[in-house]
Amino acid sequence: MGETPQPLDGDRPIQKASEDALGFASAARHVASAIVEAAPPDGFVVGIEGEWGSGKSSFINLLAEALAAGGNAPQVVRFLPWLIGSRHGLLKEMFLEIAKAALRIEVKPDEAGSAVERGIFGWRKNKRVGEREARRKRIGELLGKYSSRLIAAAKVAEAFGTPWAGNASRVLESGAGELNKWAAGASLDSDKAQLDSELRFLTKKIVVFIDDLDRLEPAEACEVLRLVRAVADFPNVIYVLCYSRAIVARNLAAALKIEDGAAFLEKIVQVTYSIPSPEAFDLRSMFRQEVTSLYPNLLANDEPATRRLRDRLASVIDSEGGRTLRTPRDVVRTVNALRFHATPVLEQIDLADMVWLQLIRIRCTALHQWIESYMVSVAALSQGAQVASGGRDADFARLKDILEGEDKWEAHDTNTRFYDLSEYLPGIETDKVYNLSTHEVAQAVAARRLGSPQHYRYYFALTAPKGAVTDVQFQSFIEKAETAPGEAAELFRSLARTVRSPGGVMASAILDRLQGKAMDQFEPHVVRGLMQAIAHGMDDAALTIGKGDWGRYWIWNDAGRVLKAGLQVLNSDQRSELVRELFANADSLGWLTDLFRGEVFAHGVYGDKPQPEKEWLLSAGEYEVVSDALLARYRAMTPEVMKRTPNVHATFYAWHQSRPGSEDEIRGKIAELSRDDSDFLVMLESMRSWRAVNGAVSYPLRKSELDWLLNFDEVESRLKRLAAGSEDLDKARRVADLINAIALGQDD
Repeated sequence: MGETPQPLDGDRPIQKASEDALGFASAARHVASAIVEAAPPDGFVVGIEGEWGSGKSSFINLLAEALAAGGNAPQVVRFLPWLIGSRHGLLKEMFLEIAKAALRIEVKPDEAGSAVERGIFGWRKNKRVGEREARRKRIGELLGKYSSRLIAAAKVAEAFGTPWAGNASRVLESGAGELNKWAAGASLDSDKAQLDSELRFLTKKIVVFIDDLDRLEPAEACEVLRLVRAVADFPNVIYVLCYSRAIVARNLAAALKIEDGAAFLEKIVQVTYSIPSPEAFDLRSMFRQEVTSLYPNLLANDEPATRRLRDRLASVIDSEGGRTLRTPRDVVRTVNALRFHATPVLEQIDLADMVWLQLIRIRCTALHQWIESYMVSVAALSQGAQVASGGRDADFARLKDILEGEDKWEAHDTNTRFYDLSEYLPGIETDKVYNLSTHEVAQAVAARRLGSPQHYRYYFALTAPKGAVTDVQFQSFIEKAETAPGEAAELFRSLARTVRSPGGVMASAILDRLQGKAMDQFEPHVVRGLMQAIAHGMDDAALTIGKGDWGRYWIWNDAGRVLKAGLQVLNSDQRSELVRELFANADSLGWLTDLFRGEVFAHGVYGDKPQPEKEWLLSAGEYEVVSDALLARYRAMTPEVMKRTPNVHATFYAWHQSRPGSEDEIRGKIAELSRDDSDFLVMLESMRSWRAVNGAVSYPLRKSELDWLLNFDEVESRLKRLAAGSEDLDKARRVADLINAIALGQDD
């Protein structure tokens, strides 16, 4: 599935019509024709207007290409004011570029010619070639002279703190001694008149492009516009300014301290042309082509999974792309985001989800940040953590504010946006968040979706979530379950004893991936190996994690769901064989007992509310097999087995509930297991309940839950004797803790 890495796109404007994917070239040809044929001879200023990212620079390139391709093509000058650091530098560069362009253009002969011209050039019709060369030289000299005087004027103006553009002549002729000496001779107006006269003989126009005017500082933009307006309005010279009208108007208002910057701009620009807004369909089509070219191996074949991915990708581009892709730059930015975020982790993510997420990020940073924060919490919840109701309400309110406040949605029905989000994130509803479904999360994990607690971090950090099992590790576990079940069991036990940094154990990640319909993909013998591995490690996981809310080992619930899904894959004989093997021999007696107690109630053996058969984990026949197998294990239990069995007291409840009238036998077994003081403490510690008051959790020992198994008064007396006579500090601490637990139980 690997794809060839492609470099990031530097948001380079297109250079020629063959690169045009949005139909700008035709419009550029029309504008070029107007510039050449319709612009007046006395100089002209055209404004190319468009917002950032709309393609102005690309349009300028297409316009320059169209001008070069037409008849009597003008000379094109690219003036880059942002590279020039001073006012007089602007003048120098502007005139230098115009002079170079003018010298590349042929000049017309003057049939009549003025007396001055005849005197200077010795005007004769039979020497027109020489006269043309002389005229071109004359234009160069006049441009050099005029620009030199203006540069000096600009320096003087700067010294006086006076804007030079539009005031240069007045400054030079102000009467000051040094200025009068410098300005002796012809005035600037006279110089300009001579220059104007010569430029009229050019046979082609000069087109000066000034791009990105809206990216200059306000003062810089103001100086460039003053230059264009006041001292560069030469015949046969056309200025094409490229800018965002709103930004330049705002900058002019700030720099000139006027209210209406747009009105000032209108005094300079004679005609404007707005960059045509690309059709939304064209932008989406452009984006779709870019994504396809990025990942041809992933999207090219005709397998069912690939067709489904293409269909989902098309839906994402049409819906979320329709909201986000407003300009060509939006397309470039999103494609770059995919190159950066998706390509390195392509085999650990779902491409359609990543495209959706990057479109969200380009359009609404606040929503992108909320999604990341939400998935961090979802990952924690999947490991048994809790989110307080206040936190749930706050996260929901924040999401609602984001959706209602984002102007670019173009959808007033916020419920629709909640529905859109629920397609990618688990637990999202129109009136709440974190309403997680185990099946929904399992599907996300199996498909490496954004909503997967095992994969979401790839979408944001280009790496797996902390403590996640990688796809390689997971596949290794599956292969061991198929070919070497014993090794799979050891691997799972190792993962069950390995704590994850976010909480829980690494085995949780395996269970996440096996829930839902994930088991459907495996052959029966693989399912058997998986179930055996899990059944050998669940008590290790519980002892590593410890009890959660309500005194439960919540990881057992996940394992139970996996077992149920696995049994549904097997036929009747395969099920019976697996059930007998697990409940008779698997190491996790605590987990198996927890499953069995659920079935005792589900089958109506204990209690008066049996559940429908479709809710049972075990069939009636399987239940009998399991009941006999576990009873034999309870009767044979040793202190060593008791010590490694979480919730060991639950085995006695299961024994009692499945075999009414067995109380005396159970008490005898408990007495046998409690002869040693250390074993007695283990037994009592297992029997502690769970209580939470104002957020404070405690584990009391209640007489009502203890007395039928152990004589409560004898328990108290034994603990007091141990407290008085123990020299073992650890044992003394445990005894004191249990005495305190009895006191807590009496408070209840």
